[in-house]
Amino acid sequence: MAGQLDYARVKVVAEYGPGTGVVTRELLRRLPADGRLIAIELSQSFADQLPAWMGDARLTVVQGSAEDVSDHLRAHGVERVDAVVSSLPFASMRTALRRSILARTHAVMQPGAQFVAMQYVPFALMPLLREEFGHARIARWCPVNLPPLFVLTASDSQ
Repeated sequence: MAGQLDYARVKVVAEYGPGTGVVTRELLRRLPADGRLIAIELSQSFADQLPAWMGDARLTVVQGSAEDVSDHLRAHGVERVDAVVSSLPFASMRTALRRSILARTHAVMQPGAQFVAMQYVPFALMPLLREEFGHARIARWCPVNLPPLFVLTASDSQ
């Protein structure tokens, strides 16, 4: 997932559902020294522990819903992000919630910014990505993962 971003152009990233920080750690490894990662985590427990696990001043962890991304960003002095990386289980969400998260996400992204999502069921999200962003594709398929994993990317430019 982290390998889908162009770090020469990416300074501010929002991450949805960082959990224990597997993707978070890789994003921080690749972000420039003046970069910033704002991780939005629904679980209070993970949100409380993640900063200590990562030990990186570029990381801000917010406990809350990705649906409220603009409020979370604004609370930390950010209006727009250069990329969004998501581990949210979109397939298990109501369609209305999927649409809301994607629309609100697109609204806080810089033009041409990339949305990257890890999904086990890509067909639940791909049509909505194309509808919201215009361009979407399966960037990677990981068949050795159990269950197989798909990395989807979307952008409002090609």
